[in-house]
Amino acid sequence: MSSSSSWRSLLLRIGDKCPEYGGSVDFKEHIDTCYNVLLREWENSKDDIFELLLQCAEQLPHKAPFYGVLVGLINLENENFAKQVVDITHSRFQDALYSGNCNRIRILLRFLTVLMCSNVVQPDSLVGIFEILLSSAATTIDDDNGNPSWQSRADFYVTCILSSLPWGVAELIEVR
Repeated sequence: MSSSSSWRSLLLRIGDKCPEYGGSVDFKEHIDTCYNVLLREWENSKDDIFELLLQCAEQLPHKAPFYGVLVGLINLENENFAKQVVDITHSRFQDALYSGNCNRIRILLRFLTVLMCSNVVQPDSLVGIFEILLSSAATTIDDDNGNPSWQSRADFYVTCILSSLPWGVAELIEVR
């Protein structure tokens, strides 16, 4: 197996053999292995690593905590990498809001929440996103100023916030 396919495989399969997925490998060991391989391959493949990590976070959302931890660990070595991950994720989130891509909105909000848990996104920034969505939902359902037919969008925004809370409520409680 080439080093390129090795890090790709590790990134795609992260968490697959941990007890939570019916396996026997400790997820911490799997994350450490993946992290060490990514660091070793960083100079040769940083753009590919960056892109695949973001694709995995979106296309394998049940593994978001693993990818969040990886970004947090890489952040300890390379703050610019984590900043780029946050910037791109935020940009993709805004694009999803603009285009009305509900699934992508939900997944990216969850990933931003996980990044907060890994000390990559500040809790206040995430709360700010929640507040903007809540404000938008409130305006949307305001019969005097908004469009009552948008009730489903308002409900969706609130549902997105509520569904992301289990991924980061412990950290958010400490903020307030």
